[in-house]
Amino acid sequence: MFKRILTIALVLVLGTVGVPATSWAAEIGASACEYANGWIDPGCATGNSTVFEYWEGELRIGYYNGKQYGWGRWRAGYPQQFKQLYLEVDLDGDRHYDDISAVMSNGYTWGYPTSPDRKRAFRICLWEHITPRYTCSGWW
Repeated sequence: MFKRILTIALVLVLGTVGVPATSWAAEIGASACEYANGWIDPGCATGNSTVFEYWEGELRIGYYNGKQYGWGRWRAGYPQQFKQLYLEVDLDGDRHYDDISAVMSNGYTWGYPTSPDRKRAFRICLWEHITPRYTCSGWW
């Protein structure tokens, strides 16, 4: 529990400045759409669609440079006051997140590459500051 709270606090700080949790700085020479550790700005993706909705958030997918990416986004019209939206990514199939991104000021998390490998999965989570409560969708 302490690890999750510490991680959430770190992501809150890094998400506010627009940096993925595992990336301390953008890669030198990368385009404006690409960031360290495989993350992208979903604003650069095309062919976007919603995979599912969870409370006030959505899991979205789209394509960038021929690869599919997934990210989280606030649903239109839902109040975001006192809440934070996260995208959790499982890379090894244990259904515990290995990477995480908080929503940026534009209402989106960073995008992470999807994979046909069943080990990789995505879910969106909401942290409610007042309750306090952290709830997540199922894995996709």
